[in-house]
Amino acid sequence: MKKLLTICLLLAISFTSQAQEKKPTKVETLDFMKRTIEQTIGQYAPGKGTIQEIKFNENSYYFSAYYDLIKAKNSGLTTLIKWENLAPEGFYVQEANPITKMKVTFNGNISYKQKVGNSPEKEFFFSEAEFFVPSNKAESFKKACIRLSEIAKEENKDPFAN
Repeated sequence: MKKLLTICLLLAISFTSQAQEKKPTKVETLDFMKRTIEQTIGQYAPGKGTIQEIKFNENSYYFSAYYDLIKAKNSGLTTLIKWENLAPEGFYVQEANPITKMKVTFNGNISYKQKVGNSPEKEFFFSEAEFFVPSNKAESFKKACIRLSEIAKEENKDPFAN
């Protein structure tokens, strides 16, 4: 009887250890972030206008919107994003249903190029990136940013350090 209980206990432990939730991969995380951001197309983004186009990858985020108040196209391109430099607790969320403006802070500068209407493109360097996400996905997007930062830190880890 003791052997049977021991075997049952060992089986239960092995199933429990296999049931551990695995963390999303880099590709899964980036795909989720891209799908989430693309859900804002056709929605009004606070201070930017109605989003018409979105492009997102690991190092850049582009959006274009039509701003009714000034009857002009508004676009922004954020580049030089280094996820390993994500600042801890570096999130500022501005709710405006159905879209949330999420500012993500980094330790170090990133590039932001803005073009409004016919005016020349202007480039700025900030320590934060601004993303527009569906309000019901804001918390998940934040977790995805943190996960991408963990992955980037692991990829950039010095294998010869201590």
